Amino acid sequence: MQLPRKVLSVMISALLCLSSMFAEPVDGVHARIELVAEGEAIVPGEVFEVAVHFEIDPHWHIYWQNPGASGLPPEITWGLPDGFEAGEIEWPAPKQIELGGLVNYGYEDEATFIVPIRAPASLELGTSVEIVADLFYLICEEACLPGEAQLQLTLPVAAESSLGGKAALFEAARGAQSLSAIRLVS
Repeated sequence: MQLPRKVLSVMISALLCLSSMFAEPVDGVHARIELVAEGEAIVPGEVFEVAVHFEIDPHWHIYWQNPGASGLPPEITWGLPDGFEAGEIEWPAPKQIELGGLVNYGYEDEATFIVPIRAPASLELGTSVEIVADLFYLICEEACLPGEAQLQLTLPVAAESSLGGKAALFEAARGAQSLSAIRLVS
């Protein structure tokens, strides 16, 4: 049985959108880094959440927004289409890390930094949007090394969205946030 051309075209488009939701992780300096989305699509005029997720090599660490005696927190520079507005990073609660007699605050093993983004109401349904995050971070063991990564994620624009395959990662990240986390409200 042969599928009608229009049905086949819609199925291929859906598969391409789904595969682009999970951008490939980037191998950074002593970390594997990925830009992920909580939802399967962007809804015009609403807030959606993305996250920069670090899987950190054993014995290495990155820093919190207030790193303590030394270090620098990760910095994200967003490449967003016109009309999009990125909120502040929602920082997970840090762990105290002592290094060379200095007390620092940061993350070992893994860390997920959620960022809410407001989409403009003028988005056209059926299109897709590319989100780019240029990342700078400092990662340390006994010595510190600077790291950079460019992360990309493409999401479809739809009338509604449901939770995607990375939703559990977001739930765990929210559970690790301190009480001072600030969220953009839709």
